[in-house]
Amino acid sequence: MSKDEKEKRTIYLDAQMIKAIEFIQEKRRWAFTQVIAAWLEGVITDEEIKEAKEKANVN
Repeated sequence: MSKDEKEKRTIYLDAQMIKAIEFIQEKRRWAFTQVIAAWLEGVITDEEIKEAKEKANVN
């Protein structure tokens, strides 16, 4: 993802997304904001977010 794409990217934090971020936060032992920053930078992939959403909904 280019720098321009990163700057234009918009994310929405609904309840399901927050649960997914919290799931990753616990898994990696990162702060909430670190997870979001890593996701925007491409360290955490959209696929990993999708999997976390699924796992967070099961728990």
